[in-house]
Amino acid sequence: MENLKKKEFQNSLDLTSDELERYIPELLKGLWELGSMPEYIIELISRNNLGKGKNLIDLGCGKGAVLVKLAKQLDIKAIGVDLVSDFIEEANKYAKIYGVSDKIIFKTEDIIETLNKTSQQDIVIYGYDSEILGNLDNTLRQLTKCIKKDGYIILEFMFADQLTEEVITDKEMNEIIVQAGYHILDRIDWNREKLKQTNLLNTEVIEENVKRLITQYPDKKEILNEYLQNQIDECEELENDYFCTTLLLRQKNYCA
Repeated sequence: MENLKKKEFQNSLDLTSDELERYIPELLKGLWELGSMPEYIIELISRNNLGKGKNLIDLGCGKGAVLVKLAKQLDIKAIGVDLVSDFIEEANKYAKIYGVSDKIIFKTEDIIETLNKTSQQDIVIYGYDSEILGNLDNTLRQLTKCIKKDGYIILEFMFADQLTEEVITDKEMNEIIVQAGYHILDRIDWNREKLKQTNLLNTEVIEENVKRLITQYPDKKEILNEYLQNQIDECEELENDYFCTTLLLRQKNYCA
């Protein structure tokens, strides 16, 4: 079980080798949003009037971009959880810079542990980038644990035109959501051109980080370059073969 959790953690960070774990902070230095689209989450919350006085939890919050930007614009109280302590350290720095430290608690923790002891949140935010919580159906049932009965799930998800072993279609995504007892209250499909520009900028930053690390650790050149190429390949695949969406979900019993 521990090996499975470790594998999914590595998948969530696109790590191609166990050795790369120690270099995560340096590989992602200079990046804040880490694959998420905070503006879409903010828009969903704002246009559905969910911001004022709400309690939020972001599972796998990375460096805190989503919650910091939300707290800056809306009257919320939030918890951000991530397993990488360096990310949490940076998240706290950003919270201070933006003047929202009083609204957010960032902590280093395994999100499975967090789910087992957290409840009564108004909104849970989760970026589905690996099967840390299982498949989509199991993930939704796990996330249900930490929200109120009339609460909301904001889910970032990827789907395909045609079913593959790894990625389901939009139709199947919808069917699983319904079977899990939820309704798509609202959604924003990611703009592909915007995604391409974001990926390009992020890859350029990672490439510079890789070059710097290779000068420091020349014996790690192969695995560092492999990581960079993996990033480039995954970006191209995401931009050309798949679609990303941000969903606002609510249990069917509480939807008009």
